[in-house]
Amino acid sequence: MKQILLLFVVSFLCCYQGVMTLYCPADNGVYRFEYDCRYYVLCKGRTPHLMKCPTGFFFNPSLRTCDYGDC
Repeated sequence: MKQILLLFVVSFLCCYQGVMTLYCPADNGVYRFEYDCRYYVLCKGRTPHLMKCPTGFFFNPSLRTCDYGDC
């Protein structure tokens, strides 16, 4: 169910924002998702995974984690 919801979100953002490309600048790490601050990109072996912060949290690129507050 989680994968289906994630696929829906990715498909929606792709169509809503135009062409969306997930990119890993390094083999492993956590990076901001440029289209929506509630999401971030988790890279494992240069494979990007779109992840969502918990409700009420936003990805903080300075801390490289989800943080309470606004974008």
